[in-house]
Order: sequence, then structure tokens, then C-alpha cells
Amino acid sequence: MSFAKSNSEQSSPVLTPPRLIITGTQNGSNIEDVYTAINSTSIPTYSTGTMVASEYKKILEVKGKGIINFAAFGSIGGPRTIGLRITVDGVQVYVGITSSGSDRGLVAIGALSWKSTDYLSAGFDAVPFNGFFLVEAISSDTVGGPVAIAYKVN
Repeated sequence: MSFAKSNSEQSSPVLTPPRLIITGTQNGSNIEDVYTAINSTSIPTYSTGTMVASEYKKILEVKGKGIINFAAFGSIGGPRTIGLRITVDGVQVYVGITSSGSDRGLVAIGALSWKSTDYLSAGFDAVPFNGFFLVEAISSDTVGGPVAIAYKVN
């Protein structure tokens, strides 16, 4: 007796977008030196450019269907607080703001691995989107930094 379905009966997995991302850097926490780490990986980075203090700035909006694999924001110097907000298909799924200090950073999706003070690699996750995703950044002053975002659109 076989319970396997034929190829014509099998369906591809349905990826449902999240309602909340809880694996990223938690609100009020930070990861040191994300600025240096994301600049040493092959992940595409998007500059925040000059920011208006305490106002969210749109960094990237992608329309279509796909998967977000990595999202992180790092700022060098300070003291300042920085934050990242991610919206997937109209639902705000991640908001994180660091504590105040120098060299602040957040990893919202994915991970950074390191040994001692050297970052070794980025770890990827798979957060699906069906219509669009939006990444916004905020800083307590006019200085921002790079936002690393890895994604693919189907």
C-alpha cells in the first residue's frame, strides 16, 4: 500500500507571510558593530543618506511576490538610537529601536555569526511576501548608515 501522491497531485508549499517577526534584535537592545559587519558581507546595502531626526525614512519598497532573506541596519559613531521597521503585505511585522549609544545595530531578519571581534558570515532566513515589502529606518539624529537587505522576487 502506498500513500505517496503522484507528481500531478502534489502541490507546492504555500508560504504565508508572517504577522510578526520575533527572532530579530529585540526593541531596546542592540548588536555592536553591525555597520562594519554588513559592509564586509556580499549582501546588498542601501544607504539611508541624510536623515531627519526621529522620522522614519523609506529605504526600500519592493512590489511583487518573493522572499526576504536578510535585513539589518548599522550606524557608526554616536551616541544615537537607530531603528528599523519592516512591513510585509500591509502588516507591520518588525519594529526595533536600539538603546542609545555608539556603534548601534539591529538584525531584523537573518543573523550574523562571529568569532571574537571578527564577523564570519551572514545567516539567511526566509520571510515570504505576496504583494510587497517595505523597509524603513529611523535615527535620533541626522546620521544614518547602511541598511543591508537580501531578497528575491519570484
